[in-house]
Amino acid sequence: MGKLSPLKLICIFKLIILCLACCMLPAKYEGSIQQTQQEGIIIYKDGIQDLILKVDPKITGKAKLENFCWLITVPNEPDKYDVLDESIFKSFFDLKIKHLIKPVPKDRGIGCSERLTLEKASDVYRGIELGKYVEVGDYAIQPIRGIGVHAYTGLNKWLADNDFPIEPKQHMQYFIDENFTFLCIKIKPKAEEGDKTITPLLKPLHMTFKSKAPYYPMKYSSQQGDFSVNIYSVTDKPIDFKVSKPVLSKINWTNQNLLKNVNLAQKSLPDDIKKVLNVKQKYMYFNHFTGLHPNVNKKINSWNKDIFFSLNNSHSPNDENMITVKRTHWINTGALIVILIIFFIITARKLKKINS
Repeated sequence: MGKLSPLKLICIFKLIILCLACCMLPAKYEGSIQQTQQEGIIIYKDGIQDLILKVDPKITGKAKLENFCWLITVPNEPDKYDVLDESIFKSFFDLKIKHLIKPVPKDRGIGCSERLTLEKASDVYRGIELGKYVEVGDYAIQPIRGIGVHAYTGLNKWLADNDFPIEPKQHMQYFIDENFTFLCIKIKPKAEEGDKTITPLLKPLHMTFKSKAPYYPMKYSSQQGDFSVNIYSVTDKPIDFKVSKPVLSKINWTNQNLLKNVNLAQKSLPDDIKKVLNVKQKYMYFNHFTGLHPNVNKKINSWNKDIFFSLNNSHSPNDENMITVKRTHWINTGALIVILIIFFIITARKLKKINS
């Protein structure tokens, strides 16, 4: 094999950089795209999931960027899309501080305005089933679901036809085998011509789809490099932390000291969270997960499954840190002991009178 010229090496390196993340630049664009953190909100009830995702890509290039692509994997094609104000993540952060932080013992002290135009697909690529094309807020979304062994070829045809880098087969095999839907999203960033660094101010994308369990799309990010993840979840049944331990280990879960499975149905909630939850039920279990550098120590490309959390169907929070549950337990135990003591005292007095 002959030696690669410096020009070919530069081109290969550039293509690697373009494919590092779930966000892609056009194949011929001279630049790079980086993302250091992913943020998501999972709302799950009766097999239906609302997923809210937020990305803050940093794009560096020598010329004006017409558009870039954000590819999201989901178990089934969404039937609803929406864009939300970025403040929704601030509201969930405040909710975490208020309800998930354990009390400190006293003795220890204290989007674009311009809509995108994307030519609607009039044909069906071989091996690909095109879902309903949607434009919402900053996003032009084309759902693509793989059909059989030709899914990989079909997906790459769509990417190539839209001037984006194609995907290596080994990177997509899991999603093809599981018949996932690929959401191919074109985004036009707001940036003046000549800007070298572009940080699009994208509003969170909200979608609704069917799922067998609470899902967070992370396996596809195996080529993204070093990043962290921030996930809020609200589920109709408590998350089973014992069964979900392998999943939490994969994301390198670090904030394990928080309270877990706190029932939001018993709390006062801000209006924007009430609107997003859009449920009136007795149980809404709230959790938060921070995963630091999951792609460094435990490489994502070694995962055989994506992130699905397990639920405890008994509605019984199973966390050892549930302080309110512990307090209730001790109060009930103490009350029972007092009642038994009183009962024995009364019984002893009656027996004493009878014997006398």
